[in-house]
Amino acid sequence: MPHLFVSAVIKANPEKDLDTVRGELKRMILASHSEVDCFKFECLEDLDEVGTFVLWEEWASSEALAQHFKEAHTQHYLQQNLTTVATIHKLNTLN
Repeated sequence: MPHLFVSAVIKANPEKDLDTVRGELKRMILASHSEVDCFKFECLEDLDEVGTFVLWEEWASSEALAQHFKEAHTQHYLQQNLTTVATIHKLNTLN
């Protein structure tokens, strides 16, 4: 079964401190790397648009991604309402 790739653009909510957003994203990235079905979880900060981040993820399956959203570290991040999802793409490879 092919892996599930995710590309998402998220934006810091304007009332949130940007350093706090960065720190909490780093915490979630590290915790997500420990998930057994997570093969990649990267966050890149846009150099031209302050407070905009791009997530690049690779999961074993759509079920693995669904489980990610149930994990304590993901719930902790989401409950802080630090960012808003601008776009999300679920992808697979052509090869």
